[in-house]
Amino acid sequence: MPFQSKYDPERITNLSSDLLGLLSKEKVPVDLALMVLGNVLSNVVNDNVPAGQRAALVKQFAKTLEQSVVAGHH
Repeated sequence: MPFQSKYDPERITNLSSDLLGLLSKEKVPVDLALMVLGNVLSNVVNDNVPAGQRAALVKQFAKTLEQSVVAGHH
């Protein structure tokens, strides 16, 4: 069964495009882009997810990311 997001796909696409556009405009190399995005993810999780739920959320996120990258989805 495909994943159904509670968010509008157009909004997701627009936000993703904005972030990717900024990284491209700044000519950010891959390793720096990953560090910056990792810092953003860490801040989002630490600032918005209760401590007791962080490990499970991050584990599921990492699993989903791995599946997306291995499958070649964007």
